[in-house]
Amino acid sequence: MLLYLLIFSIPFLFYWFSIIRQTNIKQLDDQRIAVIYIYSLALFVGLSDMLGGYDRYIYGELFDNLADQLKVGTPIKLSDIYQTYSTEFGYIGFNWAITYITSNRYIFIFLYTICMYAIILYSFRKYAKNYPLASILFMALVFYFSFTYLRQMFAAAIIGLSIRYIIERKCLKYCAIIIAAFSFHNSAIIFFPMYFIANRKYSKVHILLLMSAFFIIGVTGITSNLYNLFDDISTRAAHSDYAVQGDARIAYILEAGFFLFFLIKSYWHLPDTKQSIVLYNIALAFCAILLLFIRSENGGRLSWYFVYGLIFSLTQLSTTSYGKKIKMGLQLSIVSFVLFLRILTSWGVLLYPYKTFFTNGHRENDYIFERYEYDYNYDKDKFYK
Repeated sequence: MLLYLLIFSIPFLFYWFSIIRQTNIKQLDDQRIAVIYIYSLALFVGLSDMLGGYDRYIYGELFDNLADQLKVGTPIKLSDIYQTYSTEFGYIGFNWAITYITSNRYIFIFLYTICMYAIILYSFRKYAKNYPLASILFMALVFYFSFTYLRQMFAAAIIGLSIRYIIERKCLKYCAIIIAAFSFHNSAIIFFPMYFIANRKYSKVHILLLMSAFFIIGVTGITSNLYNLFDDISTRAAHSDYAVQGDARIAYILEAGFFLFFLIKSYWHLPDTKQSIVLYNIALAFCAILLLFIRSENGGRLSWYFVYGLIFSLTQLSTTSYGKKIKMGLQLSIVSFVLFLRILTSWGVLLYPYKTFFTNGHRENDYIFERYEYDYNYDKDKFYK
């Protein structure tokens, strides 16, 4: 657990140090530091030994099956991955491409993770106004899920690339990015309407009315089955939601309410630029999704496609004169730590003790390994294939 706290503390202390010393944020926000930190996270996640839950075992088994079948000349359409994710051709194609490099599940997950974080880094460098604070929010809202929800987090990273084309009003390029994200996880299609609604500033009254309506709809529970349209086998894990069943609804309300508080409070101080307005509306959509699915065990996962808009909008607002006046960044960093710690403690053995795949064997009391390991040769030799 201490290792995870140490990783979180790096941007946390970096940001607090800048506040205490009243140092110019622009001097501290060196993109080189962001590159080093983000890629360090990619290495930390990518080199881990099947941490985060049983989704990794699912994706590992499907990759191994594909690699083995392609070696003996079996058509890809007969592979398990095609049968499971036939409409997610981008993910299948990515697996297929990696089989020409390796047939080892650990190398596959490592390369997949590096590519995913490279896409995330592109969005960071383009939209983050305060790298330490953006990193803090990333650790609280994205980091843990990148261990295990490989398809959906990759799709969410791709969605981050589409923000540019909402701002520039380039519909064809926007659609191409959405299709690419859709090809990794079909639920990414939920982001498509943002092209038509995210480019204008709505009145505060309209925003409050819409959020109230979303909350009421969410309370009724009529949206609880909507996520089933995009459901997949990975959602059936006991830990599948980032809030365990029972406190998920309260967590959704608190999380949406907290972020809405800052978004609404900063409404009149929102920079009058296309980029700021688009990011602001995507951040509002993040909150709206949580409110719509407060009675759904997994529906909140749809908010992940809007999380980068939330992160970048909040970092922009925190750098305004009003944001500095109310110390928005400090408040966001404190709550982010609470969110980070909450997931760390609730996931427990799914995350710690940390172990890389450079050492053979498995961790003690790892019930996920005991239930879902499909190839014990990996336990004896991580690089046997």
